[in-house]
Amino acid sequence: MKTTFIKTNWNLIFKLAFIIMMFIPAALTGQVNFSGNWTFNESKSTINADGPRFEAKSLIVKQQGNDLIIERTQPSFDGNEVKLKGTSIN
Repeated sequence: MKTTFIKTNWNLIFKLAFIIMMFIPAALTGQVNFSGNWTFNESKSTINADGPRFEAKSLIVKQQGNDLIIERTQPSFDGNEVKLKGTSIN
């Protein structure tokens, strides 16, 4: 009776495991989406000594691929609301 041993190629197994582990973070980061609406909650925020004078009262963030479009609503010097829109391109 002849017994056959299969030689395991550990070098190949470690290389394949390394390649698979390299792609896991890339797959996870592709699912992040920062879109949403945020409003200022004074009770949950740390406010400086001068108070919340010109901090944004609301943020609307829209993500399209790697681009972020941010719309801020904040008070102006004369007390009216000002809407600012900016784009961040990665």
